[in-house]
Amino acid sequence: MTSPIPVAYFSVDDPVEPWRNLCRELALPVQLREWPAEIEDPAAIEAAFVWHAPPAMWTDLPNLRFVQTIGTGVDHLLAHPPPASVTLARTVDPTLTEQMAEYAVLAVLACHRNLHHHLRNQKQGVWGTPPYADTAETPVGVMGTGEIGAAILQRLRAFQFPLRAWSRTGRTGIDGVNGFRGLDGLAAFLAGSRILLSVLPATPATDGLLDGERLRQLPRGAHVINLGRGSTVVEPDLEACLASGHLASCFLDVFAEEPLPPSSPFWQHPQVIVTPHAAGVNFATPYAARLLAGNLARALAGRPPQHGISHARGY
Repeated sequence: MTSPIPVAYFSVDDPVEPWRNLCRELALPVQLREWPAEIEDPAAIEAAFVWHAPPAMWTDLPNLRFVQTIGTGVDHLLAHPPPASVTLARTVDPTLTEQMAEYAVLAVLACHRNLHHHLRNQKQGVWGTPPYADTAETPVGVMGTGEIGAAILQRLRAFQFPLRAWSRTGRTGIDGVNGFRGLDGLAAFLAGSRILLSVLPATPATDGLLDGERLRQLPRGAHVINLGRGSTVVEPDLEACLASGHLASCFLDVFAEEPLPPSSPFWQHPQVIVTPHAAGVNFATPYAARLLAGNLARALAGRPPQHGISHARGY
């Protein structure tokens, strides 16, 4: 029987026990040890499984060779990355992908059927019906065509929306979807999207990508959904576009500052639905535990892991 490999564990959100118990139940050769309390010999640790790990972790573990994030997001890892020699990977779990796709459908339908209008009327005791647009006349544009973006587009097919997709560098050739690529294709993509949904990662290239100039390239009366990262959208510009009437509503699950401060105008904004970064929730699953074990074996054998992260690209 293969001896378990010690793996340092750190998460600001999730206790180690569910993951540790799952690895035991599945008889995986992984021994999770919470950092720093359970690390007796830091020099013996070659791998880590983390969520929002502090930079001190990399200093404390001098022989790290592999780090995997507990969730899909990697911006927290690359903001204070381990040395460039360390192989990086992220957890892409079908369970999380399905959560995100479900939430995206919820958000798109909320915008399409003007849920913000009904919520405002409910607070005011007003009985009234907002204008309705047929789905065939409501193109939905998805920014980001990785696993999550592709799953969202697949789910939205059932509702007969005309579908569009934009990717900065990745794939756009998805069957039945009008694809756009790179900054050269962004203006045309935006101009034809009545509901814009972003699941873009946080990278230097996506930081502030949706500023006032680009938001105004959307059709007047468009809706904006952000389920990716808050840094993609320039929030004061978004608020200005709502105030001017250029945007009809927003459904925001991610923000530049989280938790969203009580002083944020979005909390009470009648055209904005706020949710607390809840579109996808990380939790221990057999798939994710097996992915960690498999990637650990690959990385320590000098082979590339599944869902690897590029230090240079930032995702």
